[in-house]
Amino acid sequence: MNLPLWLRVTLRFVVCAVVTLALLRWLGVQLPGFILIGLAWAYILGIPAVRWFAGLLAGGLYAPADDQFRVRPEFSIAEGHAAVGRYREAVEQFRRDIERYPKEVTPHVRIAEIQFDRTGEIDAGIAELEAALGKATGEDAFVLVAHRLADAHLQHRHDKAAAVAYLDEILRRYPHSKHALGARHRIQQLTER
Repeated sequence: MNLPLWLRVTLRFVVCAVVTLALLRWLGVQLPGFILIGLAWAYILGIPAVRWFAGLLAGGLYAPADDQFRVRPEFSIAEGHAAVGRYREAVEQFRRDIERYPKEVTPHVRIAEIQFDRTGEIDAGIAELEAALGKATGEDAFVLVAHRLADAHLQHRHDKAAAVAYLDEILRRYPHSKHALGARHRIQQLTER
């Protein structure tokens, strides 16, 4: 139930006054009326003020500041086109998304997937992934795109040397990360064959 503020304040005041008056009568204490009203207003104004101040102090302890969050686009229009088989429209929408979000690698990866799996444009797909690799600033994004490039060279060009080169780049950039372990393992598998 969402009551107007004036009604909530009035109800809180009345409840507080009645409870305080009943308590004072039960204790047998006779106090002037202004003390009763003062107690009621302290309750009405004091509790919300204390909650606000505590939230202000403790809020940063439990919830990170807004600048710690990054809104990530979902590219749902382009994904919708791809889901129903309208690949040309999907690629066009992903291109518009790239203009709107120039730092994102996801549209490049999705265009490459469509080019590999649906339109057979292998060279264009590899070029799209290389464009994504050039703008991948985070570790996870770089590793994702490098693995996709390695996969593309293995599956479509049967070029182990190029695949190993992309995996080596992961090792060079992030030598002590969990991603380096995965890259080493893949390189080992490729060179043993």
